[in-house]
Amino acid sequence: MKKGTNCLCTVLSVILLLLGFSCLAQNIFVKGFVLDSVTGEPLIGAGVRCSNLGTATNPFGYYSLTIPQGTALIEYSYIGYKTNILKFDALRDTVVNIKLISAATLS
Repeated sequence: MKKGTNCLCTVLSVILLLLGFSCLAQNIFVKGFVLDSVTGEPLIGAGVRCSNLGTATNPFGYYSLTIPQGTALIEYSYIGYKTNILKFDALRDTVVNIKLISAATLS
């Protein structure tokens, strides 16, 4: 075998091996909006967390988060609002729109 062909075979073997490992650890893409439950207004900068992964909503209340496949607990929080924890089976890419309830009470 020629030296160039041997090198090419080695590179292709490494690429195929890495692709195989990436198939073992599947990730799920979760995206959606975090809104006020009464007004429907977007909650800018709301926290979205799953285990040690997290993000914040953009100026439109939109978020996207990549999480491991399997049962997931996603926590949605915002200052002045009740935290919402959603548990679901993350089997495929999912859209989750959440409406948070204000924690303020008027006397």
